[in-house]
Amino acid sequence: MKYFIDHEKKKVHHSQHAGDQCEFSNTAIENREFTTNITYVERLILQENYAKCSYCREVLISLN
Repeated sequence: MKYFIDHEKKKVHHSQHAGDQCEFSNTAIENREFTTNITYVERLILQENYAKCSYCREVLISLN
C-alpha cells in the first residue's frame, strides 16, 4: 500500500483515498512525502506521534 505523509500536520494518509477532505492542500510540497515502507509509517505513528487520517481510514474500512 502507498502512503502519503503530511509532515506539517503529522498525518498519515492512504494515497489512494487522500483527497480534499484530508485538508492537506495548504501543506507545502517540501513537507509532503510518499512511501510504501510500512515499517517507516509505523515508526512515525508509534514514536513520532503521527496520526492516521480519520477520513482515509474511514474510506478504507468501508471498502472492506
